[in-house]
Amino acid sequence: AQEVPAAPELPPVPSGAGTLVGEVALAGARPADLIVTPFYLGDFGPGRPVVRDHVPQPTPLPSRRFVGTAGQFRWDGLAPGSYAVHVVAPDRGVAMVRAQVTAALAGNASAALAPAASIAGRAVDDRGVELAGVEIAVRVDELPLALVTTDAHGTFLAPDLPPGAARII
Repeated sequence: AQEVPAAPELPPVPSGAGTLVGEVALAGARPADLIVTPFYLGDFGPGRPVVRDHVPQPTPLPSRRFVGTAGQFRWDGLAPGSYAVHVVAPDRGVAMVRAQVTAALAGNASAALAPAASIAGRAVDDRGVELAGVEIAVRVDELPLALVTTDAHGTFLAPDLPPGAARII
């Protein structure tokens, strides 16, 4: 039997002088509770070379919660580059936006939230036996948006996903 190679570790996202800002609305109202997760897509974009020897891998930054900010957020200390930003008003709405951050200009991740989607299911093996304690990863546009664990009956729920096609791994 051959040994399976370990998954490559993604490099840490470099820090920088960039800022990401946003103003979020849901049906015209500004939610008081937001969870923001930027995914660093790389240092390409306006004024940067497009030629690469490999496709950049999205690198998620740890999520931050903004409470009582009337639908606004500001994230300082980001590396210049392109970002995909997952914005969630828990149990209410969600959006996925793209932003370009430079050292001189803040990236704009403002969004109008759409109703949140969810994926639920049950994990079973080939014989139909329920699989408890299995990690289920959900990707949307190749971004890892949820990692949930099945319960004792093999069921799982991944909430607060943007509408659209999702892939379960």
